[in-house]
Amino acid sequence: MGENKDYSYYNNINEITDKIKTFYENYPTAVNHKNIVLNEETLSIVIKILRILYFKKGHLILIGTNLSGKQSLSQFSSFIKKKKFVEIDESILDKTLKAEKTEKQSSKQDNLAFWNKYIKKILNEVAFKGIEYVLYFGSKIMENVKIILS
Repeated sequence: MGENKDYSYYNNINEITDKIKTFYENYPTAVNHKNIVLNEETLSIVIKILRILYFKKGHLILIGTNLSGKQSLSQFSSFIKKKKFVEIDESILDKTLKAEKTEKQSSKQDNLAFWNKYIKKILNEVAFKGIEYVLYFGSKIMENVKIILS
C-alpha cells in the first residue's frame, strides 16, 4: 500500500515545528506582510487548519477577535498546502461595483449579480482547471451576505 506524502505521522512536536519553520522560511515576502510568531499556540492552530485542508471539501469557521491572526494563519496554511488563498471582503465588492456602476447607487441586485459572477469564476477554476482554493470571508462581508440573503 502506497504512503500518502501529504499526511505524515510525527512522534514529537519538535519535528513538526521544524517542518513548519521550514515552510515559513520559504513563505514569499509578498504574501508575508505580517510577522507570524511561531509559538506553541500558533503551531497548534496551523496544524488544526492543515488537518482540515488535507481533506477534500474540508471547511472550518475561525472565530476570534479582530487582529487575532485568523487571516494570517489561514493564508500561511494555504501556502503550505499549495492552495490558492482568496480573501473575500468588502473592498473586493466595493472595487468591482465602483468599476461596473456609472452614477447609480449599488443595489441589492448589483451585489447579487457580482456574487454570482465572482463565485462562478472561482467554481469554474475549481471544476475545470483543478485549482484548489481557500476562501476567507472577512467579518464585514458576512454582513453583506446576510443582507443579500434577506
